[in-house]
Amino acid sequence: MLSWAVLAVVVVAANGCCAPDRWSAYQLKAGLELIKGSPKTQVGISKVYHDAASERSAEVIKYAAEGEKNGVKFISDHRNKRLYVINLKTNACTVRDVDKPFRRFCTDSFKYLYDIKLGYGDNSLRARGYYKEFGSKDGKYNVGHVYLVSDACIPLQGVNFGLGKLDFLTSTGWGSFSSEFDDSVFNPPSTCPPLSCSQKKYDVNLFDIIRNNGPLKYGQL
Repeated sequence: MLSWAVLAVVVVAANGCCAPDRWSAYQLKAGLELIKGSPKTQVGISKVYHDAASERSAEVIKYAAEGEKNGVKFISDHRNKRLYVINLKTNACTVRDVDKPFRRFCTDSFKYLYDIKLGYGDNSLRARGYYKEFGSKDGKYNVGHVYLVSDACIPLQGVNFGLGKLDFLTSTGWGSFSSEFDDSVFNPPSTCPPLSCSQKKYDVNLFDIIRNNGPLKYGQL
């Protein structure tokens, strides 16, 4: 029986909602990008953690890009304005400044598309589809995003695709949702420099990684 419907939801608009304050999930992602006519692929699985009360998020990624396997962990601590990036192969760590405020996953700024039923019989649930376009910081390209969320506003499936001359497609699925996890996942390893030694500003948020990973730039070390 699908389990994510037990999580609470906060409604923020007639067709909008926000995910619970605290949750974790596995995330499966596959992407294809065309660079000068040459296809580049990436597949990966990650575990994401989100805690609005402490304004922290984390993502542990294991991925394969063009035949090479690697892994990386992101820890975003928005109260202390720090992002930790840990190489899972070498345990090397860098610390960067985070300028963006903590954000929950909400659909109130998205366009409602449709309602849909996923699965069959008792092993099914209702979902809603939403769409939004985002522009890059340099203004050179736009990215389209379609998301399916459950009645509890948990993201279920997502498709990101390039618009205009940007040729890529990324498909994402989420599952095994839970509101129970150990907060130690947000603790940076001892290999990370002290907070006072941050190296450079880095505007990132867990859901920026989910939403804006189109050119396959996230998860690469």
